Amino acid sequence: MRKKYSENKSKKSLAVFDIDGTIYRNSLMSQLHFALVRKGVFPPSAARDVGRQYMSWLDRKGLYQSYLIAMVKEFEKNIKGLKQDVVAEVSRSLMEEQRHRIYVYTSKLIKELRKTHILIAISGSPIEVVREFNRYWKFDHVFGKVMETDSRG
Repeated sequence: MRKKYSENKSKKSLAVFDIDGTIYRNSLMSQLHFALVRKGVFPPSAARDVGRQYMSWLDRKGLYQSYLIAMVKEFEKNIKGLKQDVVAEVSRSLMEEQRHRIYVYTSKLIKELRKTHILIAISGSPIEVVREFNRYWKFDHVFGKVMETDSRG
């Protein structure tokens, strides 16, 4: 005889966190974009318009949404044809240097909830950088943007 769903449930509650701007004090995708430019993987031109939009937002002359849209468009344009292992390697080095750039309040909350909750982290950033973030923060499950790859990666 099958047990009712409620009898099979875990005793732990869920705690779901958005990484970008809630845990991490920036956007993983944005920082990955600029890291790919710094490493010479993306061309310098990939940072120019995005950088202008970012500065405009910082100076309160532009919208954060405009900056994000410009960054996502530029990222998607330049990511095509790039090997997944290159993105993973840049993500690894990025998170190694920036893993501590998190909000103190959220960090304390995660540590407290870890005892009683299943922890889930979500992001619209590429899964490669989300996984690297999780190497340090050890969520039970993480979800990020999965981009199409071919048989060659």
